[in-house]
Amino acid sequence: MATPLQPGEQRQFDLDSRDPFFKTGILFAEATSYQFSVLPPAQWHDYKCKPTGPEGSPAPYFYMSWFEGLRQAPKFNWMALIGTIDDDPAATFNIINGLSYVSPKSGELCCFANDVNFPIFYWNNTGSMTVVVSLA
Repeated sequence: MATPLQPGEQRQFDLDSRDPFFKTGILFAEATSYQFSVLPPAQWHDYKCKPTGPEGSPAPYFYMSWFEGLRQAPKFNWMALIGTIDDDPAATFNIINGLSYVSPKSGELCCFANDVNFPIFYWNNTGSMTVVVSLA
């Protein structure tokens, strides 16, 4: 069960790039500001692609551009570290180090590496990122 952050509290979690939808257990409150840190080394990669940080990268190979609309969050780069509130596309954002984010709704923070939106495509991802979340 997800629980809210308390003032002064920080929560840390490791996100495996193979997990297509990680529930963090952190309950966000509507109109509340949250601060994110992504701890070094903060790199992962998809199959034979170059490692990327939390911002991800444009399609590293031409053929991958054909599948951009099939990513979980199509408007963000490949393998970007994505946060969403209860899997709501309107509450989807790219988590980068130092991000301050105001939640548009209440719900659980969930995260994933932005890859094709079928769990079978996550098997060839490698790496993880450590994320720290606190109230801003």
